[in-house]
Amino acid sequence: SYSIQADYYWKPWIVTFLRYEQTTFDEIVRAGSEEARVVPGAVFLIRQNLKLQTEWIVDTTGMDTGSGQATDQIRVQLDYAY
Repeated sequence: SYSIQADYYWKPWIVTFLRYEQTTFDEIVRAGSEEARVVPGAVFLIRQNLKLQTEWIVDTTGMDTGSGQATDQIRVQLDYAY
């Protein structure tokens, strides 16, 4: 398994990133299977204690889960520290 990531700071409070991840499984259940995905996203530091992070996970292997639906995902996370 490995990943590579590039970050770009648009402003001190806006950070964008692009990550590539690849994993190969050797387990009996998933023998020889591989997952690869590209993850672009952005982090917005709204205040000192408030962070909004977005990611779009794009599956590049074209694996189908059997349901006929795409395996791509969009994640939005809001963190508040107190």
